[in-house]
Amino acid sequence: MAFHLQNIYGTEQDRVNCPFYFKIGACTYGERCSRLHNKPSESQTLVMINHYVCPFTNYGPNSEPLFDLRAAQEHLDDYYEDVFLEMAGFGEIEEVYVCRNLGDHLAGNCYIKYYEEEDATKAYIGLRGRYYGGRSINAELSPVTDFREARCRQFDVGECNRGGYCNFMHLAEPSRELHKTLFAWQRKVHTRKRWEKLKIEKAVEELKRGPRDRERERERERERDRERDRERERERDRERDRGDRGDRERDRGERERERERDRGDRSERSERRERSRSRDRHRDRGERSERSERRERSRERSADRSSKRHKRSHDHDEFEPRERDIIEEGPREASEVDVNREVDLNRDAEVNRDVDLNRDTEMQQETAQNEQLDFSVKPAEGSY
Repeated sequence: MAFHLQNIYGTEQDRVNCPFYFKIGACTYGERCSRLHNKPSESQTLVMINHYVCPFTNYGPNSEPLFDLRAAQEHLDDYYEDVFLEMAGFGEIEEVYVCRNLGDHLAGNCYIKYYEEEDATKAYIGLRGRYYGGRSINAELSPVTDFREARCRQFDVGECNRGGYCNFMHLAEPSRELHKTLFAWQRKVHTRKRWEKLKIEKAVEELKRGPRDRERERERERERDRERDRERERERDRERDRGDRGDRERDRGERERERERDRGDRSERSERRERSRSRDRHRDRGERSERSERRERSRERSADRSSKRHKRSHDHDEFEPRERDIIEEGPREASEVDVNREVDLNRDAEVNRDVDLNRDTEMQQETAQNEQLDFSVKPAEGSY
């Protein structure tokens, strides 16, 4: 039950607490509302109820302004600057919101949101009994801390049909230059105040500490300095190690690239050797086929010559009786037959010598070519 009440607190389902007062810090019914208005005892936001009195409130039937917009903006800037400079004396301001609604519960409400709740409390106490423009200041702490839920989103995009009597905030924005100037001045002032506060606190701590404490503090400072020096040295060592590893990686990569190049060169050389060997084998096959053809032609010529010699010898045997007859006829005819026979024999001997000489020459050429082929096939020294 408690968890359920916690979840519905400040919503429409909460029948006890007023959701409008929780979201906007004001209610249409005011004190006559049937639900509770829980006023916080501590908050970051301070509201000054009906504080800003704008003389430019004439609007047309469609919520169009019937006054000079430039004069209205100048009047708002003057009011914004007065409030900001006065309220910044209590603490650092996060934002100032001014309502331009026409309803009684929101007309002229000025919300000042501080960074610290203590500063809002000091401002609330400091504004008691104060006046602005001849009117007393009615200030209280507001439960609103998130103005994204309180402002009218339709008004921000120029589409609100309720006009100035809308129940959500229609915020009047100051000029951009004024806003930037005021907050820059506040940052400068409070930064200087924070530094002065820190210096004072440090001086007070120094006064509270004795000589022994100061010596311990100096020793701790020296130890921190030594630790920082050691950390810097370790960082330099790590940087050096990273550089060495990078150099080693580069060297390794260079060696790998050299190996790749060597493998490519070896593969190229092996391809060239293989192509050379295939060309040599092809040439050798052609030469061997050519030599075999020459030997075959030589054998055919030898066979032809042998057949011719056999035929001549056969013819000689057939004509041998005739030669005896010729010898018997006379010495002159016999001597002529002998001369012809001797000439034939000499011719056959020369032919046989030429055949033997050609055969020996072909065998020598074949032997020399085989030796040359073996030498070309044998790998050179130092090759892979």
